[in-house]
Amino acid sequence: TLASASLDNSGKGLLSGNAGLSVATGALDHAEGGQLISQGVLDVSSADLDNRGGALSGKQSLRLSAANLDNRGGLLTSDGELELTAGRVDSADGGEISARGDLRLTVERLVQRQGRLIGERGVSLD
Repeated sequence: TLASASLDNSGKGLLSGNAGLSVATGALDHAEGGQLISQGVLDVSSADLDNRGGALSGKQSLRLSAANLDNRGGLLTSDGELELTAGRVDSADGGEISARGDLRLTVERLVQRQGRLIGERGVSLD
């Protein structure tokens, strides 16, 4: 578990966990090749998350909560389920949100120009 007011993991930074990883922060700069990877559950909560060109990956599942998520050219992925709850999500310009299991999105505003939403078992968008 990592808790902070802000976290800069940009520029090819790497945070990983074998059994699971939980990150709670007010602002997460994860752009330009930053990676958050968990072999178990990846649980991320952030008011502002900049994932432009970054990757968040949870092998078992990915749970992400953010007020503002910039995923342009970024990757949010899980071999299991992916659950995203956010106010504003910009996943344009090649951004991908994908799950081999169910993909559940609860968002107020979604920008998806030239981006991909993939749920191999199902997709739910509220």
